[in-house]
Amino acid sequence: MAYTWIPEGANSLLLVLGVPLGMAACGLLAGSGVFFSELFPSRVRGAGVGIAHDFGRGVAAFFPALVGVRSSFFGLKAAMGIGALGYLLVIASVLALPETRGRQIA
Repeated sequence: MAYTWIPEGANSLLLVLGVPLGMAACGLLAGSGVFFSELFPSRVRGAGVGIAHDFGRGVAAFFPALVGVRSSFFGLKAAMGIGALGYLLVIASVLALPETRGRQIA
């Protein structure tokens, strides 16, 4: 959220802070394979992880368009804040998944 409220004209600051922001956003995907693989039986594990991951990518594909539409009403900075909604959606979804600690993984 803080990234979206950087003052206008601070392009060099946006560039410098965009690198860690991009790394953090891509880093969210690093644990998805390990986490999701525990949720599916071995016979469908690859397909299950792929479908779950690609479903998330499909939902995320709508956010750039949503930012573009909302920027005409609220301005670009406020519209980019909608990305925080995506992060909250991911957190809520992960918290809703079952715990696999101590469970036998076949």
